[in-house]
Amino acid sequence: MDDPKIAELCQRIYKNHRQALQLIHEHTGTGTSRILSIAEDLLREDSRWRVVGRTTQRLRFVPKEWFELLPPIGKESIGDKRLWINVVFRTKANSLISYLSVRPTTDIEVRTQVIERLTTECGFKTFYKNKEHIGINRSNLGSETIVKWKDDEEPEDEVITSEVNKKLEELAQRLAAVPDALRSLFGN
Repeated sequence: MDDPKIAELCQRIYKNHRQALQLIHEHTGTGTSRILSIAEDLLREDSRWRVVGRTTQRLRFVPKEWFELLPPIGKESIGDKRLWINVVFRTKANSLISYLSVRPTTDIEVRTQVIERLTTECGFKTFYKNKEHIGINRSNLGSETIVKWKDDEEPEDEVITSEVNKKLEELAQRLAAVPDALRSLFGN
């Protein structure tokens, strides 16, 4: 088949089976979901962390001590309102990255102060040039590549395990400063 016929056929299949395809994708993910599964297993085995969410491309987790630290001011309607700051492992086409996610809150002033302290006292980089945008929506801080691979290949399980373990150790050390940096904002 030439390209126009393939494109037309794919459009028809998608139109007729969109829900089924979305359901399959949701429950099986992509080839990179294996990478997140390995990371999730490592997190669940490590008593310092708690996994708080998983999609086909993202794995969200927090240090367990943050449950006592963070006030319940998360704005999102689903889940624990204390989880408005979390660490994310995200798969992309040819890499696994990590970043700190500061999600919307009911208290924009506190959220803005938190981001300010995370960037100045804890060394997380932000990509906002205009500080007025910091308090509005999600903010991803300190994005870093954990492991990268060629487009037509995926890394071996041992490589993923090693690199994720290295990142978890680095994160544990780096995030250890967060409670002291934020505690005074929450009256703890």
